[in-house]
Parts: sequence; C-alpha cells; structure tokens
Amino acid sequence: MKPAPAFAAVIPAAGESSRMGLPKPLLPLGTSTILGEAIRGLREGGVDGIVVVLGPSPEAYLPLLKASGVR
Repeated sequence: MKPAPAFAAVIPAAGESSRMGLPKPLLPLGTSTILGEAIRGLREGGVDGIVVVLGPSPEAYLPLLKASGVR
C-alpha cells in the first residue's frame, strides 16, 4: 500500500458554469487553465495528494486530470 501523502488538497470544481458555456476551471490562464495553474501551484508548494471534485461534466476534465496525475 502506498503511504499517505504528507500534504493533501481538495480542489472544488463542481459548478455548472451554465452562463460561461465552458467549465470555469478550464478557462485559459496564461499558458494553461485555471485548474492547471491551481494544480501546478499546489505541487510547487509541496502538496503530494490532490483530489479534484467534479460536477456535471467530468469528461471535460479527464485529459487534464490524467496528464496531471491527480484524482
């Protein structure tokens, strides 16, 4: 069994974003997305375990989550 991470974080990304037409966490920010930058910042801060809570359109997030290695 894998040891528990020293630091863990939960990123809430379950909103519908119905007026935006695209989930807000997936909006561009710099060369990434809002969610991508949040994940990067947490990793740089020493957070090992990251869980993203998804809402009505989880499939839109899957490529980023797989590439980032978060749950």
